Amino acid sequence: MCVYLLLEFQSSVDRLMAVRLLTYVGLLYQDLAAAGEIPHGGKLPPVLPIVLYNGQAPWTAPTALAGLAKEAQTADSFALSPLSPPLNSLGGQAPIRRALRLPDRCLE
Repeated sequence: MCVYLLLEFQSSVDRLMAVRLLTYVGLLYQDLAAAGEIPHGGKLPPVLPIVLYNGQAPWTAPTALAGLAKEAQTADSFALSPLSPPLNSLGGQAPIRRALRLPDRCLE
């Protein structure tokens, strides 16, 4: 089994970073499927997206899709919370945060 590590290096705050990472993960899955690397009926491999931010100002953008959705669209109703990427800040005024949250059990 392999785990795909998706690293995004960012020097400025991108308000829609959570959407961009979701797009990257979706495109990776499409590419794997097109290449025949996901057997018929097989499960998708786990992807760990990490944003490494080194900007001067603190990170102010939402780190989860739920933070971008309207109030009526909660994380519970759409199961968005597992799609929140960890944010690691490298320097500037923002402290380094390590939020690596791995599932109890990886996908098979």
